[in-house]
Amino acid sequence: MRFRVTNLGPLREAEIDLAKPLIILTGPNNSGKTYLAWVAYSLATMEPRLVDVPPALRQWAQQLWLSENRTLPLDSLLTIIPEILVGIARKVKARLPADFAAPREYFTQSQIELFDSDEGYANTLLETQIRPFADHDGNIIIAWFIPKETNIGTTLSLATQNVGPQLARFAMEQDENSVPLAQNAAASFAISVVHQRARGLGWFAFPVERLAINLFVRELAANRIGLIDELLDDTSTTSLQSRLRQGATRYPRAIRDAIQRAIKAHRANEPGPLCDLADELEASILSGRITANAQDELEFIPDLDTAKFPLGLHQSASMIKSLASLVLYLRHEAHPGQRLLIDEPELNLHPDNQRRVARILAKAVNRGLKVFMSTHSDYMIREFNNLIMLGQDSEPARALVQELGYDPQSTLRSEQLGVYLVNEGECTPLPITETGFEIKTIDDEVHKLNRDSQTIYMRLFGE
Repeated sequence: MRFRVTNLGPLREAEIDLAKPLIILTGPNNSGKTYLAWVAYSLATMEPRLVDVPPALRQWAQQLWLSENRTLPLDSLLTIIPEILVGIARKVKARLPADFAAPREYFTQSQIELFDSDEGYANTLLETQIRPFADHDGNIIIAWFIPKETNIGTTLSLATQNVGPQLARFAMEQDENSVPLAQNAAASFAISVVHQRARGLGWFAFPVERLAINLFVRELAANRIGLIDELLDDTSTTSLQSRLRQGATRYPRAIRDAIQRAIKAHRANEPGPLCDLADELEASILSGRITANAQDELEFIPDLDTAKFPLGLHQSASMIKSLASLVLYLRHEAHPGQRLLIDEPELNLHPDNQRRVARILAKAVNRGLKVFMSTHSDYMIREFNNLIMLGQDSEPARALVQELGYDPQSTLRSEQLGVYLVNEGECTPLPITETGFEIKTIDDEVHKLNRDSQTIYMRLFGE
């Protein structure tokens, strides 16, 4: 799925292909990279059930209900996907003021468009996680039943799922209540299938504010809990509104979600399928381990401390604060099919560690975790280019991987990446070849720095 935004903050127009496993935004400061990331996050985290059902989809749902065995070919749904995308885009735009924590008038001229191809929708149907749409008589849930013994998703079948162990075909009487409910369920599921292409198995945001979040998350949680308790004890509407304005701060959705996740992240105990990447981050970069004490406070235990004396995050290096939440995510929450949205992963890192983070992110991509990132780091860009060159299917490339100490699991193919230069109101997709990609704004500055250094040296110290 691709999304296009126009007239959003400093951006006149930008288009991003969300199908790419590794998406990289780069460009000068204040060019709109964060705005693009937040629009993508708004799209992925919106609730499909809030989308207005377009007329063509409602007609399709009626046709499904009246068809023989209540089954229709998949092609009948594919023809109305463009109208569903229009409805989703309209709802995303309506959410922007709340998701950006900004006045509505900021987005008056903004437009969002979504585009998608028919390819792969059959698999998306089977991969979609079914969620209840509505209760009927408090017992029956309207759901979708897709027989796996059929050809992959070639037909859609409406069924009911009892709260108990029963699973039956839809056989309710066609009374005034059941028919609209069934048709709404069909339309809702169709919207969910289309939205699934953007959402995947969930997006997890790590904004640049993650350092402050990791350090002050308990205070943020305590302040909000105290405010809620005070509001619940106060029956005056005027006073409630006044206290909300004085004591509550509105954050963009990506930051709000990061705060909520930080509050409970360390409570998870079970390691996930990508937990070894968290171990690698700790061993190769942090030289210690992130853990939580009995008071649910994050701590860092350095490897060099033989007594294993823990340090609070406030006592730890900025690198620890920057990567602590990423370590916890990879250890407990990360799964293939999710999208990691991270702003400037190089934050507070020495160049050698920036290269190591690039390799770990590439390895995560190869294991099914999708990444959407922004960066200003020439070191990370050059390391991604190294991984692309080493990803060639040739004996010399494989020999270099071993000679230079790279992990074969971290090499990349050019088609895995979507790289965009955001600059002067435009978002330009960059060509990616077998040698990687070039970021002109960074390369130009590096060349200028080298020229200036050479001129200064030759004029002052040269013979």
